[in-house]
Amino acid sequence: MESTSIDWLSYGLTFILGSAIGALLTFWLQPSNQKSRQLEKQLSETEQHQAEYQDKVTEHFAETAELFTELTTQYKKVYDHLSKSSQELCNNDVITDQLKLGELTEQPAVSDQTEKDTADETMSFEMPKDYAHSSDKNQQGGTLSEDFGLQKKRDSPIDS
Repeated sequence: MESTSIDWLSYGLTFILGSAIGALLTFWLQPSNQKSRQLEKQLSETEQHQAEYQDKVTEHFAETAELFTELTTQYKKVYDHLSKSSQELCNNDVITDQLKLGELTEQPAVSDQTEKDTADETMSFEMPKDYAHSSDKNQQGGTLSEDFGLQKKRDSPIDS
């Protein structure tokens, strides 16, 4: 009887082992799992491309910032050269004063009073008005006045 129980035990273990192998093969060969693996691969490739793109964008903006710094430096050199040349070559004090007022480097103000007056004259301007005067002589204030265009109420019989 012992041999029959061992036979049944071996048959049972073989059946369980075969079922497990079959389940694993079905799981690995199933089309949905292949598609999942394909999508995971595609996702990892996309993430890699995105990381490369972000690196390129970072490099682009770093280079752009460096180029703008160089451009600013070159602009300052040109401006300083023009300012220096105008001071040496021009006799016109107004042009010289305008260049001094706009210099990028901080320099002490010129102490000569006539040059200050000339600079003040070139810098004076009238602020724009945000209203228009009324064409009606009786109307006070402009178009932004609270009572612009409103007629005064006349005494009505109800009020008296």
